[in-house]
Amino acid sequence: MKLNYLVLILFVCPICIFSQNSTEFLKKANESLEKNKFSTAIALLDSAIKKDENNHKAYHARAKAKLNLRFYSGATADISRAIELDNKNIEYYNASAVIKILTGFKTEAIEEYTKIIDIKPDDIDAIKARGQLYAQIKMYKKAYSDYNKAIEKNPKDEALLLARSAVNFSIKNYQGAINDCTTIISINPKNQDAIINRGMYYYAVKKYQECIIDFDNLLIINPKEGDAYIYRGLAHKELKAIDKACADWKKATELGYDTKKWQEENKCK
Repeated sequence: MKLNYLVLILFVCPICIFSQNSTEFLKKANESLEKNKFSTAIALLDSAIKKDENNHKAYHARAKAKLNLRFYSGATADISRAIELDNKNIEYYNASAVIKILTGFKTEAIEEYTKIIDIKPDDIDAIKARGQLYAQIKMYKKAYSDYNKAIEKNPKDEALLLARSAVNFSIKNYQGAINDCTTIISINPKNQDAIINRGMYYYAVKKYQECIIDFDNLLIINPKEGDAYIYRGLAHKELKAIDKACADWKKATELGYDTKKWQEENKCK
């Protein structure tokens, strides 16, 4: 009797496995992905694709699994196949862009985000991501254009405004850079990145008193920000307040910053 039961199990289980269709394998694979069981997911997705070679969702899911295992060439092949099967799916182009960024192909990633924008012109995430990539490869005018479009839709997005301020500074639109930081500070008076950036921009355009005021305010928020002491010290130096400059550099040194060069040049005691 026991032998017959064992035979039944061996006979029935393969039928259960092989009777599953592509969608069922995909469902189980997605469950494995959620549990970070990437190798298991890949095995299930192999079966899903074997059942249906045109299952674009399975290719996309397998690309994600391979990406998490840093199998970049396999992820690239799978996401390319998914796009071939469904070339209007924004999620697939986004996944392709991420893979290209991680493998160092920023220009190609820009092309993927451009395809998303062609499909959905008001996709702010794609516009923002493309702008960031343009900035990274120093195509500042294109980055500026993308940031402008994104900010039109999200005028209070602090990260976008901060990114545009950096681009403005890079293209020597110093007042634009300062204005962007000022907008951020009006939205969030405690945004430390905006305060420190505006302070440095003021220093760059020789508005030393304004620079000092910004770093005074920053140090109220964060007394351990060494860069604030360094730049405030440099601004004091330009205003011939050497004692104040030396005091700031010494404080920065106490916080672990190297200010030896400035202290020696200005004969700080």
